[in-house]
Amino acid sequence: MSNAQTIGFLVVLARVHDRARFGDYVQALKPVYASFGAGYLCMASPAQMQPELGEAHAFAAPLALVVSQWQSLEQIQEFWWSERYQRVATLRAGTGEFAVRAFAGNAQAHQLIQQPWDSLALLLRREKCLDSSFEAVEQGALLPDWQMLASGSGVALENSCADIDLTLPAMLAILPSSAQIQPAAASLPREVSSVENLSILYAPNLGSK
Repeated sequence: MSNAQTIGFLVVLARVHDRARFGDYVQALKPVYASFGAGYLCMASPAQMQPELGEAHAFAAPLALVVSQWQSLEQIQEFWWSERYQRVATLRAGTGEFAVRAFAGNAQAHQLIQQPWDSLALLLRREKCLDSSFEAVEQGALLPDWQMLASGSGVALENSCADIDLTLPAMLAILPSSAQIQPAAASLPREVSSVENLSILYAPNLGSK
């Protein structure tokens, strides 16, 4: 059995239309998160999120990004389907559009997030992206300075965002400096960086966690 510490990530993309009611949900959610020992890596509003890299207009409207850290993928699923969370989730109904996916962290993910880092990026594969192109990004060949925390299709938990396909793989990464984001994206070959192939959302200047 591996000695590497397991970790899971819950990734939420959101467009909130009713902020007052959604605020009630957030307040009710706090003690549930605390009871599972979960913690936030990123809570970025649409205003804080940077546009996707490469070509613009990949999404119908701006998105907020929330990423939380858990003990494992299994713990996220236990939380999500728990009676306690399902009661709280009723407060969120009708407040916006949400795409929610859970990932098991890569082998080094727990160690990586203990080190200083500045920005978090979510890479979403698009329908026309070739397997070889996505794998080159996933394996670090095209973005060697990006520390990949999780990758793959994960477990789709909810999706009401028509412009997001949770059946396609994604990657979650951290960067030591937000200054690395634009040069790295600019270096990607067209067959990867085109909006038809890959979208990259990032939350810069989060500070070391």
